[in-house]
Amino acid sequence: MRISKLNLGSIIFLIIVIVIGVYAYSRSLNYFKGPNIVLSCPRSGVTTTDPYVEIRGRTERIAKISLNQRPIFTDDDGIFTESLLLMPGYNILTIEAQDIFGRKVKETTELVYLPPPQPEVQIEINETESEVNNNLLESDN
Repeated sequence: MRISKLNLGSIIFLIIVIVIGVYAYSRSLNYFKGPNIVLSCPRSGVTTTDPYVEIRGRTERIAKISLNQRPIFTDDDGIFTESLLLMPGYNILTIEAQDIFGRKVKETTELVYLPPPQPEVQIEINETESEVNNNLLESDN
């Protein structure tokens, strides 16, 4: 069986079209899937007595990422780790990411920081104001 030049050209053209199609499909998957954030620590709704919290997670298909509108960075695998000082009470942590196509995704975690109770300090004043003034006058003489 002999392949004519016309058939050989058609086969090569078809192979090139298939390769380009597969390449375009693989590149467009990133567009269709969009950016992704997976927050591994801390869980939302946790109450803590430690003011320092470590935020850890993984991202996929992002161009930039921020924590409470402050840029943060990921490693080559998309893993990020950030430390944060919590304010007493209710804290909201917002992680936002954007892909190269401008699409955004947001993850929000809510934490409650309960500082340990402070010991009460009582100060007793034994001298009255007039006694203090008298003592000062006597020391000046």
